[in-house]
Amino acid sequence: MGGVEAVVAAAAGRPANAYLLTGGDDATRVAAVELAGVLVGDASGRVGRGTHPDVDSFEPAGASGYLAAQVDGDMRAQANRSPLEGRRRVVVVNRADLLGPLLESAMLKTLEEPPAATSFVLCCSDAAGVGDTIVSRCVHVAVPPVRPADAGERLARECGADADEAARLAAATGSVDTARLLLTDADEAERRLRWLRVPERLRDSPATALAREVLADFDDALAAEAQRQRAEREDLDEHIGGNRTGVRGSRGLVKALEDKHQREQRWHTTALVRRFVATLACFLRDVVAADVGAGLLNTEVEASVRSLAGSIGARGALRGLTRLARLEDDLEYNPNPDLVVEAILIDLRSLVLD
Repeated sequence: MGGVEAVVAAAAGRPANAYLLTGGDDATRVAAVELAGVLVGDASGRVGRGTHPDVDSFEPAGASGYLAAQVDGDMRAQANRSPLEGRRRVVVVNRADLLGPLLESAMLKTLEEPPAATSFVLCCSDAAGVGDTIVSRCVHVAVPPVRPADAGERLARECGADADEAARLAAATGSVDTARLLLTDADEAERRLRWLRVPERLRDSPATALAREVLADFDDALAAEAQRQRAEREDLDEHIGGNRTGVRGSRGLVKALEDKHQREQRWHTTALVRRFVATLACFLRDVVAADVGAGLLNTEVEASVRSLAGSIGARGALRGLTRLARLEDDLEYNPNPDLVVEAILIDLRSLVLD
């Protein structure tokens, strides 16, 4: 991470208005935390824990990307605030490739002339996904991927997990964040194991029935988020008296919270679909590995992997990976999880039964 280290070192003395970090999601998130910590002068690790008051991190509202209200409203408002504790304010924009041309134009002036004590940190997988005008106004850093061994050591420190097992999960999922979730959430680990067993179950079960099971898993996973949203709404109702006390702007507050909750629900649902697709893709990559005699990552379902390798082989698994990538792309245009999951399993079942 020599390039990142050089930029971080320079940021300590001469911060830039905007940075663009490109690479895998996990690698750019780690680099963004490190960079933001230096920019605000955080010595306590609060940026890494997401609790520093001078660092705001944004995610797309859903599969279709960012909303104008996020860019013209929330981001601009946070950028214009003065630092509360640190040297600067930092606005982190994850998946900046989902801003789109119109919102990139809306951001351009703010990037060119941000408040004196504000820096933007944009993160995405590839600079090609961001407009040239945005790239030209940022300090661009290509962030190398996090090696599974490094991820394992970090997760062992954070979660108290076995470093080798943590490294295996990071390699299997392709995500440090997902590996952390699997190590700390037993329900999530059981859910992933059920999804890993889906390809073999497609031999004997209808795709529609398995799709209903997967969608039920989504509902269970979203239950905690729904509970958190209910608590937020109850707090607001208590503040405004259930919208009956005539608090000025109360209807606007309720509408803003409802819109926020809808955006969060879309984002979390899309993230679950992508995690499901990534689990199936990881299984199929293991099928390829088994067929060519390479080591497996999903050792907990080794028998299923080898069974499918014997029937569809590496060529069939590679066809399945191509189909998965195409169907995942459909999320950009049709974010309905029911239709996407069912289409994925119908397509995969036809491959398994060929």
